[in-house]
Parts: sequence; structure tokens; C-alpha cells
Amino acid sequence: MVYYINFVIEILAAMILLRGVMANTDLLQQAVMSNDRRKWYCIFCGTLWILISGLRGLSVGADTEAYYYMYLNVKNMSLDRLYQNIILKITSNIGNKDPGYDLFVKLTQVISDDYQVFLVVVAVIFMVPFLIWVWRESKNPLISFILFSSLFYAFFAITGIRQTIATSLIVLIGDRFVKERKLIPFLVVAFFAALIHKSALVFVPFYFLSRIKIRKTTSALAGLAFALAFIFRGTLKNLFISSSGYSDYAADYEGAGTYTFTFILIALYVLSILSYRRDKNLKNNGRFYVALYLAMFFVPLTFLNPSAMRIVQYFSIYLVLLIPEMIDAAFTKQSKKIATAVAVSMLAVLLIRSNPSYSFFWND
Repeated sequence: MVYYINFVIEILAAMILLRGVMANTDLLQQAVMSNDRRKWYCIFCGTLWILISGLRGLSVGADTEAYYYMYLNVKNMSLDRLYQNIILKITSNIGNKDPGYDLFVKLTQVISDDYQVFLVVVAVIFMVPFLIWVWRESKNPLISFILFSSLFYAFFAITGIRQTIATSLIVLIGDRFVKERKLIPFLVVAFFAALIHKSALVFVPFYFLSRIKIRKTTSALAGLAFALAFIFRGTLKNLFISSSGYSDYAADYEGAGTYTFTFILIALYVLSILSYRRDKNLKNNGRFYVALYLAMFFVPLTFLNPSAMRIVQYFSIYLVLLIPEMIDAAFTKQSKKIATAVAVSMLAVLLIRSNPSYSFFWND
């Protein structure tokens, strides 16, 4: 029920705070007339998600309880030992695969050794960069937050703590360096993100691939790459594991597959073909389309091992920016409201179908 209430509140808040923003997407007028409204809407929705994520009970999220025991284990470790673990990993590539996470946990315990406080800190570390990202980059903050509240919250708000932190660093913060072509700062945040969760390294090539110009040939090659990745997904998995050394996704699971999400990516791919030609800001946001193509390329791995969705998430999170961009480019001014309403309705159905459960920590 909490997720449903939050979903409705985000819509009502948009009707109040974004009045006139969604109907008029002219960038100059947005900058002059609507910037404050967009900012306060993003702050409001981000705060809601900080509370939902930070105040959840141990039963909410597949990994929340497991991370609790990891949290307790770090209490018995010294800062010097954790620092040595990082040095050992960097110099000899042995020991804990994500030593930076333990050190991060220990540093938060200096402030408070309450696990609930830790969850709030993690929520702030992700949601503050996220709301700033949406505020600065999204054509329609309502669509962006509704997308997060239906497709992405289950991972970034209540499940994958290590990768949530890593994503905040390498994607939400690193995207600015990708956009401004600042390689050294990007590699610095990538280094720290990889210490938190090694899988963050899969995002590093995006810095270079994001410069690909979106043309008819590009979209055709993206579709071909998706088809080949699906046909040869076993070979792709083996190549990925051998090149990255990341063996977490080595096992195959019968019946694995993310059918709904894959269908969404394919539908967006088709819509992207219609929208990129009309996108007047394509020079600056072409990386949104590249992220979609990369998410499509990796999603076939989820049909072997559902955990591979963690790789897809580094790129699919860009959908919160791409979908508003495509709606703005593909539809006329008169039909944008209808397209927005249809998108919100479809996402509401997806949220209801997922039938999520939630409990606050004091009720758990």
C-alpha cells in the first residue's frame, strides 16, 4: 500500500508543482519560468523515497536482512584491517571482492551503529544525486519519478545496497563527466564505485560509446546486436565472465528470463527509431539512446541468470531520462499530455501487477 500511496502522491504533487511544465516543454521557457517548480518537485519526490527506503523493515527487499548481518560483522573489524583489505585487493587481487563496501560501512558506524541509520544514509547517497540528475536532465520529472517508482525502486531503493551506492557514483555522478568529456574525474569515480561493487566496471566503456552518433545505421546495428546477443547469449556470458573475472553470473537457471522488461526495451527501441530524428537536442542527449542499446545488448543474459539484471541496471536507469525525451520528440504539443497520461497509466498497471509488500521497521 505504501508504494501505491507514494505513486498517487507523486502524480498529485506534479499537478500542483509542475503545472504548466509538462504542457510546455520549450527549454528556454522551462529555464525561466519552471526551474524552481521542477527543483522542488524533485526534492519532494526524492525525500519521499529516502523515507520509504530508509525506514523499511528487514523483511522488505531480498537482501536487506543479509546486509544486516554483514553490517554486524563489520562492527567487529578494525579500520586498519579494512584499509589493508583494500590495499591487498588492489595490489594482489585477493581477498574480499568488494572491500570498499566494508570500509564505507565502518565509516558510517562512526556516526551511528544503528542499522536503520545506515539504511537512511544509503538512501540519501542514492536519491540526492538521482533527484539532481532528474531535475537537470529530464524533460518531464513526473515521468522520471513514476518510472523509478514502478520499474527501478525494487532494486535501487530496497534491494541492492552495494550496487545502489556504486550506481550513484559511476552513473548518477559520473554521467556529468561523461557529458562534459572529463575522463580523469570519471575514472576516479569509477575506481571508487568498483571498490564498492566490482560490477561497476562494466559501465566504464560507456564513457567512450556515449559519443556514438545516433543515426539510422546506429539503430539498425543496435537491433542486430540485440538479436545476435540473444542467439549467442551463452557465448556472451562466457566472454563477459572471462574478460571481467566476475563469476557471480556463471550458473544458468532453468526458466530464467525478464520477459516484461525485455518487451519494454524492445518497445522503446521501436519508439526511439521514430523519435531520434525529431529530437532537437540529440547532440547533447544521444547517450540516453546509447544506454538503451547497451541495456538491450545485455538483457539476454537475464534469460540464463536473473542476477545479470544487475548489469542491465547500470544502463537501463537512463530510461528515466530517455522516455521523457522520446515523448517530447515523438509527439506533438497537443498529444504530449495524452502520451504522458498513457505512460503513467501503463506504469501504474505494472506496479499493481508486481503486488509489492512493505512494512516500516517498527512494524516488522
